[in-house]
Amino acid sequence: LMETAVASRVSAIITLFLAVYFHPANPVVAQPVGQPNEEFGTLWEFVDQSTPDESASLYQTTSPNALFQQDAAPRRLPSAPVATEISKPVDPLQTQHDTTTADPASAPDTLPPRHQPQTKLQIGKRIHTAPLDLRESSQEPWRVYRSKESSILWAATDDAGWTSLINAPYLPREKTSGLRASVSIHWLNGPGSVPLPPRLYDMLLFYQRRETLNEYLSYDIAASAGLYTDFEDSAREGLRFPAHAVGAFHVTPELDVVFGADFLDRDDFTALPVFGVSIQDTAIRGLRMELIFPRPRIEYAWNSETRSYLSGNLAGGTWDIEMPDSTGDVVTITEYKLAIGVETADEDGQVGFAEIGWLFNRTAEYRILPGSHELGNTLMLQSGTRY
Repeated sequence: LMETAVASRVSAIITLFLAVYFHPANPVVAQPVGQPNEEFGTLWEFVDQSTPDESASLYQTTSPNALFQQDAAPRRLPSAPVATEISKPVDPLQTQHDTTTADPASAPDTLPPRHQPQTKLQIGKRIHTAPLDLRESSQEPWRVYRSKESSILWAATDDAGWTSLINAPYLPREKTSGLRASVSIHWLNGPGSVPLPPRLYDMLLFYQRRETLNEYLSYDIAASAGLYTDFEDSAREGLRFPAHAVGAFHVTPELDVVFGADFLDRDDFTALPVFGVSIQDTAIRGLRMELIFPRPRIEYAWNSETRSYLSGNLAGGTWDIEMPDSTGDVVTITEYKLAIGVETADEDGQVGFAEIGWLFNRTAEYRILPGSHELGNTLMLQSGTRY
């Protein structure tokens, strides 16, 4: 009898377990807090969705799969208003929809913020400064005399033609001070009338500082030491010390008076005065006129990314070279440039440019070789990046 009773009890327990485990799934209806559910789902529903006797459980907002992921956010019980809302009777269809969207694979919004896909895309992403708005910058007061520029220049002529890789050693416009170095290379062809080396080099160590003293005054100063030579001679005569000291008096937000000096340390021009006015934020939005000697420029911004300009400046330079008879001399090439160009801004605050210009009044003068030698005027193309 005892064996029959034990077997009967074991059979009843197994039957009860199978009935609970294989019972068809029923929607779990949330009950008021503190009251037990009258219906239970399957064991799988208990593990994957919610606990039947905890209607306000945090599993109803975040599934166990999400909670046990690596670096998951700390568990936090729902606040009182959330518990009150959960305790209200819920439509079975709506409950089934909520349970489906709670799955982390189908509804990533239920995951902690650090597991959001869009958050992952931000990891390791390079942070850029705000894109440069050329139209807005055309309305800013004048504060920069020279800024960094890298470009390639081509002058198409057989009479002292140029192909140059130019790296201006100045600071980017947003920098206020710093020490920089640069190297520029010039390849020459011709002329046959006077001797010129096939290559010339500019090597500079440069310090620059800009500062706005107050709402009325600002300045841009720089000093450098450089070698200008073909490196065939001793290069001692090619040591030069270009510098500039330029200030601006901000009369109004639309008008700046610019004054100072540009020390070129060349044989043709030792120094030049810097003077003129800058007019910005005019009645024509995007128009800016920097009527400043010796580097005038008029520009117009068509939109935030593109602007056109007309500019002029003194080009050329002084270099220590070796003559064909192996004697040393110093040559100075003087030329004036008038150019029209287009600039476009990118997201990093850099400005790409392309321009076409005219080089005129070109001469070559030597310290030993007598006389001034005329060089032919020529068309010029230049392209690069300004910072």
